[in-house]
Amino acid sequence: MATQPAWKHFENLIKATNYKYRKDKLAVIEYHEIPIKGNTLKQSTVDFTGVYGPKGKAIAFDAKQTGETLRFPLSNMKQHQVEFLRYWDYVGGDAYVFIQFNELQTEEFYMTPISFVTKFWDNRSKGRKSIPLKEFDNSWKRPIKDYLYFYEKSNHTNGK
Repeated sequence: MATQPAWKHFENLIKATNYKYRKDKLAVIEYHEIPIKGNTLKQSTVDFTGVYGPKGKAIAFDAKQTGETLRFPLSNMKQHQVEFLRYWDYVGGDAYVFIQFNELQTEEFYMTPISFVTKFWDNRSKGRKSIPLKEFDNSWKRPIKDYLYFYEKSNHTNGK
């Protein structure tokens, strides 16, 4: 039996957490399959979109896993994903890239705001093709099994 790729395992753990959130009536966050026509992948939005919390806050994110230990290659992102998340954020939704580094335990990842990613994305032509791990804020590190709990807790702490 073939082993599951690390990125698929990461995605499946997020789906399981989202199922738990839905069952507990905390959130409805849907996974979007990549549309395939013939043998060609079509552009999509991002991996996950939905709403959470009592006031129905919108959230969208793409899940990325990298075998790198010290940097996140920007080549892991696609232009349409960055643009979708940028617009989602612009209109008031919460927009993230969930990034799991090889060095992290499989139960943790960085819930990275799209505004942080776009700072590097928009400057790719100046030479940098990745985001160094040391640039990531440790407060973005989340357990996959309850990422919204920690997000909500940090927002209440910060007065948002």
